[in-house]
Amino acid sequence: NTLYHGTWHPELPPGPDWAAFDPEHSVIFCGGVIEYGRCWHLTLITTRPLNVVYFDGNSAAKLSTGTLDSQDIVTWGDVRPDWSFDEWSKITTLCDWGREYDIDGFVR
Repeated sequence: NTLYHGTWHPELPPGPDWAAFDPEHSVIFCGGVIEYGRCWHLTLITTRPLNVVYFDGNSAAKLSTGTLDSQDIVTWGDVRPDWSFDEWSKITTLCDWGREYDIDGFVR
């Protein structure tokens, strides 16, 4: 698989971060600076099959109206709409949980 990560600073992510399945999607996360040549676009290629957890539907939509419910239940054991925008806490807790099951990442 080929994955893409777009950002505005030329550094590898220091910890858990996102990757997209297509370059057009990842460029959006350059912060609108691609036209000025300041988009750093990282291409990642897997060297083995990845073990991932797939959250179906609109689960990437950061809304408090149910799109994150399945992620909340896996992460915290309960639905937490008031934590909808706490991305760092969610991904670090999911990664901690995933280590127990040899999970390489999460798709949403």
